[in-house]
Amino acid sequence: MIGSFRAEWLKMRKRPAVWVLFSVLLVALVLLGYVLSWFIFTHPPQGFAQGLPAGAKPSDFKVVLYPQHVIQNALSGGAQIGGAICLILGVLMAGSDFGWGTYKTVFTQRPGRLVTWLAKIVVLGLLMLILTVVFFLVAAACAALFGAIDGVQSSWPSMTDFAKAVGATWLIFAMWASMGLFLAVIFKQSALAVGLGLVYLLIIESIITAVVGSSKSLNFIMKPLPGPNANALIQSFGQVRIGRISNPEPLVSAAQASIVLAVYCVVFVAVAGFLLRRRDVI
Repeated sequence: MIGSFRAEWLKMRKRPAVWVLFSVLLVALVLLGYVLSWFIFTHPPQGFAQGLPAGAKPSDFKVVLYPQHVIQNALSGGAQIGGAICLILGVLMAGSDFGWGTYKTVFTQRPGRLVTWLAKIVVLGLLMLILTVVFFLVAAACAALFGAIDGVQSSWPSMTDFAKAVGATWLIFAMWASMGLFLAVIFKQSALAVGLGLVYLLIIESIITAVVGSSKSLNFIMKPLPGPNANALIQSFGQVRIGRISNPEPLVSAAQASIVLAVYCVVFVAVAGFLLRRRDVI
């Protein structure tokens, strides 16, 4: 097991694609979540204020960029992009070996298939944890920077809140990564798995939410889906209320969302491992 873990860790650590995906998420967080938002709220374009509720000014929204709301801003700004990044990482973890033909070599030697698969799961979970911690460190640095630029004194969330946010984000990232693993094993390749995974994450769930979300009587359709549960878990950390703007209530409780996401992780990993053990890898 230790040898398999070291091999998988070395393989992922040396892959440029892993570092590129990490960088894309962090750059998106900085540019979209902070730099662009600060510029728009500080120098609103013509007509921007007309779309705001009565009594709200563009500068009022800058509060989301300060340390007090660093958890909410980081989660709302990077959750969907982070999910897509982690799905791709999961696909690369399991799907590249099909394209390279390395599964045939590894499985003809010790250890067995399940041990190799378990090593992949451990390494992927570790990568998700590293990505999550760096994600919040970058968000905290940006919040401190823009708070200092505007000369605003703002309190930080407690370490308990940060720990809960890291755990919740890790669970969300791990769920999307395990879906990537599952799709890669199902299709025995990376390209189709990435394409279908992103179509589901970015398009299909958005359509379902747009069609069903307007009717409370049809909310039961969204409750078992991974995306709405991930959003409910994010919303459980609170939402920034500005003026008379009202934010929608979470679809389910944080406990239920956590259970659903954990079940998805277990099912995706277990089914993919079963198929990898039983099927021909060619």
